[in-house]
Amino acid sequence: MPSSIIHVCLAKEYARKHKVKNEKEFVAGTIYPDHVPIKGETHYSDYYSSDTNLYQFLLDKKLDSSFNEGYFLHLLADCIFYNKYFPNHRKKERSQLMNDFHILSTKLIQKYEVLRIPKEVQKDIRVQEGETVEYHYEKVIQSIEEISNYELHGLAKRILEEKDFKFLIKEEF
Repeated sequence: MPSSIIHVCLAKEYARKHKVKNEKEFVAGTIYPDHVPIKGETHYSDYYSSDTNLYQFLLDKKLDSSFNEGYFLHLLADCIFYNKYFPNHRKKERSQLMNDFHILSTKLIQKYEVLRIPKEVQKDIRVQEGETVEYHYEKVIQSIEEISNYELHGLAKRILEEKDFKFLIKEEF
């Protein structure tokens, strides 16, 4: 999963670009899937968040609330982040990937002007200096910008019509 801070920054950027009815609920939906005991269930996958099945989510849930829109944005981010931008993440040490997230946290919070960090996310933030190994700042920003440009309802309609979501991963940078 992208770090909780990446999800919060993405939610903030998405809300800035699109009309979100209830931003607090939207952010809550965005962080929800990673703050439950059994993440495979909330990610519609067996284990890895990169294996998230957006089609199955849309068969199960409707985008009828800000919370569900945020939840969908979270799953969309996991799918694109790991399958398009960082497809080699499974080959890296988990501790190194977490270190990358810690290095990025402060920069991302400043860039996206996150003034209120949800209490569930606060425990995940650690200020860390150094250079990232896998999750490079520019590429993370690029992924946030791409994902925040999608119109969630139109994208959900296309996924349901095509009964697939793999087109999101195949699109070129």
